[in-house]
Amino acid sequence: AVDPGRKKPAGGTPDLVVAIDDLELFNLDQPNVVVNAVREAVRLRVPETWPSSLDRQTRCYERLKQRASFHLLCPMLEAYFFTCTPSLQAAGIRSPANLVPGKDVEDFETCDGSYLSKYGSLPNSGQNGVLHPQTSDWFAKHPKEYLKYLVDLNSPGTLYRETKQGAAALESLLPTDALLTENHRRYLRSLIHDLADALNHDLPAELHGECHPKTSGHSRQDRLLRNI
Repeated sequence: AVDPGRKKPAGGTPDLVVAIDDLELFNLDQPNVVVNAVREAVRLRVPETWPSSLDRQTRCYERLKQRASFHLLCPMLEAYFFTCTPSLQAAGIRSPANLVPGKDVEDFETCDGSYLSKYGSLPNSGQNGVLHPQTSDWFAKHPKEYLKYLVDLNSPGTLYRETKQGAAALESLLPTDALLTENHRRYLRSLIHDLADALNHDLPAELHGECHPKTSGHSRQDRLLRNI
C-alpha cells in the first residue's frame, strides 16, 4: 500500500498505513514474539517484491519506516469498550459491567459473580500465568466472552456480533475516556501517539502518558516500520 510501484491506486498512495491486530490471551506473556514475527515478515517480503534491485529495496524500506505502522490491542478490541459507557450502551448493554477494581483493561478481568459462576467448575489455567481456553481464568479474562454474556443478559437470546454490536460500540468509543487513567492502556496509547506523530498533531494533556515499549519504538535504530 505504501509502495505500490507502477500500479498506483486510483486514490493515490496513502500517507499512512496502520495495521492493527488483537494480541489475544494466548500471547499476553509474549508480545515480543508477535512484534518480531511481523518485523520478520516485512523483512522477507521486501526482497520478494523487488528482487532485482537493492536500491529499490532500500527505498521501500525507507517508505515503510516513514509511513507504515503495526499496533496491538490488548488483549483484544472489546476490552476498551469497558472504559466507555456510551460504547457499552451502543452494544445494547444497560446493566453495569463488573470488573476487578483498579485493574488496567489491557489486563482485563471481570469479577461478575453471575458470569463467573457459569465456569466455576472448570479448571484454572495452570502454571506460569499462561491462559488456556475453556478454563475458568480464561473466561474471567476474556472481554469478548463477557461482552457476549452481557448482551444476552440485557436482551435474552441476542448474539453478540462484531459487525453489529461491536461496530456500534467502536463508533461510540471515546479515546479520551479510554486513556484517562495515566500509565494504563499502554498499547492503545502507543497507537494514538503514533497517529498524532504521523499527523504532526499535538495531543491534549489528558492523552499523555506511558506507551508500551514493544509498539512505540520510534527511537529504535533497527525498526522496519514507524514504531517497531
